[in-house]
Amino acid sequence: MGDIAVVVDAAERDAVYERVVVKYGVQVKIFRSLATVGGWIKRKQFPYGDPGVVITLDT
Repeated sequence: MGDIAVVVDAAERDAVYERVVVKYGVQVKIFRSLATVGGWIKRKQFPYGDPGVVITLDT
C-alpha cells in the first residue's frame, strides 16, 4: 500500500514547503496573500500551509 505521515515539525515542514514552492512557484505566494486578505475581511486568521501530509506510495 504505502505510508502516510503528518508533518508538523519545523524542519520537515520547511522541507515540504520548499518542494511545493519549487513545483507551483508564484501560485503559492498569490494564494497565501489571498488567504491573508481573506483573514482581514473575515476578521479571523486563516491557516495556510501549517501542517503537511506526506504520502509515499509503494511501487
